[in-house]
Amino acid sequence: MSVLFNHTNMTSNIGHFPENGPQTTMAKGVSDKGLFPIKISNSICQPQALAAFPTWTTRKKNHVWHRRTHIGDTALERSMKLGTTDGLDIDLLDKSEPCTCESCVITKMHRIPHPQSEGAKYAPQNLLGVVTADIIVFSLNNVSLGGNRYWLSITVPNALGFHFGFGLKRKSDATHYLQWSQAWLERTTGQKVKSWFLDKGGENHPKEFMAACSDAGITFINSGTEEHQSMGLEERWHRIAMDRHCALQIQANAPTNLWWQVAIQKELSQFWDLGVWRLVPLPDGARTLGTIWVLKVKKDDITGETQEKVRLCMDGRRQIQGVDYDKTCASTPHMNSLKIWASVVTERNMVTRQCDANGAHLTTDHDRTMYVKVLMGMEVSAMDQGKVLELLQTMYGQKQAPLMWERDRDAVLLLLGMTQNPHEPLVFKKEIIKDGVQRLIMVLVWADDFAFAADKQVERELDDLLDTLGSKITITRKPCYAEEILSEFLENPKAERRIPWRSIQDKEFDQVLDPTNDDLEYMKGQNYYRLVGLLQFLTITRPTIQYAVGKLARHTIKTEQCHWLAAQELLEYLNGMRPFGLVFRKSDRFDLEGFSDSDYAGDADTQRSTSGVLVRVGETAALSFSKRQPIIADSTVAAEVIASCSLAKETIWVQNMLDWFGFPQTGPSRIWCDNKGLVSMKHCPDPEMFADVLTKGIGWIKFQVCQNAFGELPIV
Repeated sequence: MSVLFNHTNMTSNIGHFPENGPQTTMAKGVSDKGLFPIKISNSICQPQALAAFPTWTTRKKNHVWHRRTHIGDTALERSMKLGTTDGLDIDLLDKSEPCTCESCVITKMHRIPHPQSEGAKYAPQNLLGVVTADIIVFSLNNVSLGGNRYWLSITVPNALGFHFGFGLKRKSDATHYLQWSQAWLERTTGQKVKSWFLDKGGENHPKEFMAACSDAGITFINSGTEEHQSMGLEERWHRIAMDRHCALQIQANAPTNLWWQVAIQKELSQFWDLGVWRLVPLPDGARTLGTIWVLKVKKDDITGETQEKVRLCMDGRRQIQGVDYDKTCASTPHMNSLKIWASVVTERNMVTRQCDANGAHLTTDHDRTMYVKVLMGMEVSAMDQGKVLELLQTMYGQKQAPLMWERDRDAVLLLLGMTQNPHEPLVFKKEIIKDGVQRLIMVLVWADDFAFAADKQVERELDDLLDTLGSKITITRKPCYAEEILSEFLENPKAERRIPWRSIQDKEFDQVLDPTNDDLEYMKGQNYYRLVGLLQFLTITRPTIQYAVGKLARHTIKTEQCHWLAAQELLEYLNGMRPFGLVFRKSDRFDLEGFSDSDYAGDADTQRSTSGVLVRVGETAALSFSKRQPIIADSTVAAEVIASCSLAKETIWVQNMLDWFGFPQTGPSRIWCDNKGLVSMKHCPDPEMFADVLTKGIGWIKFQVCQNAFGELPIV
């Protein structure tokens, strides 16, 4: 077997050279940004296929040892000198015939080159200043002879990259080996470990070990990125170990997931089955767009099983506005609409269904002609060589695909007899008269997800509707969102608080200052921006923390230590209030009432006030927000007026939503405020409102009255 690289054309061939005969090409690939995707027949992995290669029939000792370990000749010779190989004489190591291993070739074709890193160095006075650790999953389908699925790597960068590792059966075993490694390093070097450098994945953050290190004054440094290959030396060691592991799997014809073959073939089959594209010659003057693969391992929240999720997307970087798309749109309902919808469902005691539209963007008709390149590795007949793929329907990654999907989705729902909510276009209803009583079927749309609800008397009609749509019913049970935030960011798991703020009440907290060097060094390992984003999403079910989260969100650009400590106080409050959340329940009095409040010049940096608005439907908050006012109020009454105006607008919107759902408000809705100056403002009858002349055109009689009121009289 031989591997040829033609760097001029950026192509690669894997071929078998018989002794007397032409080259037989077994696989080809074309480079795309350093990646050589190569489609190889399964026969190459069979033992009989391996035996057909002349380089293996020689049975050289270096070849035999390479097949056992998949270590190169140079590294094998070095290990022999160190005495780590038993039974092989260094004098017998014959390197006259190079060892070309097809399993290693296949393995190393599946990734782009590793990014550059700072590498190792030697600092004898500070050997244990930083120790890095990371965990890699070798395989979820196969285990080693010792039952290990994971590998823990530990590296000392200041000691010329000294490296060692342990096989793990479970991730929880990392605690023991991390503690042992720390004790061994400190005993061997006579120095103390100062910092552990970990990634942001969370898999190697055992709480017991982190708590013990905190007690000993050892700090933790996070890589501060969600991307893979972010830890330099650790990732390089993992690359080497993973390549050898995969090569052994290929050599043994064991199942591997290097190419996610099953998921990729399933995705491509879906494209052909749905008629998304067809092979055509490229017209003159037409241009083609590229595609990218998006790969993700998804875990089932109920069974805990994992599967490879693959999505073929159009490359959005070359799409031109006005040519490839006109408008980008991906509408989602407001969270307040979702809360009102849930309140109505609870009050009517309705049954619910959750559905997902599989391949939504692959079933939508296209409104323009577009072409994409034939995918690398796609089998094309000889007569179709040189053709391109014409899109007959939209695909993921196309900028106008969400808009096209919404157009077809809404048209289908309206065709089924549903009515669209004029106040929230992503909410629909269908009224059915059964036994002389009006019954209701409702649907809330979120992109390609649907939430259906129906009165129990028309549950059969709901199931018939779902059969008509061809929707697949799914049951989703997500883990507690607050638990995920706490496990990632809470520094002291034992700390608890009763209120979510303390430090944010200080005037110094609001001042926007340039962070000091100490602040920059302290915040280097903290992902404050991500924490605030997660907390903002949490306010949907924890509306009482909106004020605290809003204050924290004002300092995502210039973040100081005090802001991070205030965020920890909020996390400690959530830690003590884990069971709490927004609960929708049936109420004896299903009406709405609103509350508004405002501070006065509460923001020390801008002197603006903060409005707080709450609208309750029944016994649950259907709408709430805490927002800094757009203008500076010059009195407490002015600040309260601004907040009350916001409340009045939101109350009218909620009234319209409830009326559309079949819960009209028979009387005026009550809104409350606690400012006596606002309540005491006296109503002025229209004839006595002399300021009308300053705001609108008025009649002659009223104009004369206003002239007299202003004192604008004839000058004698």
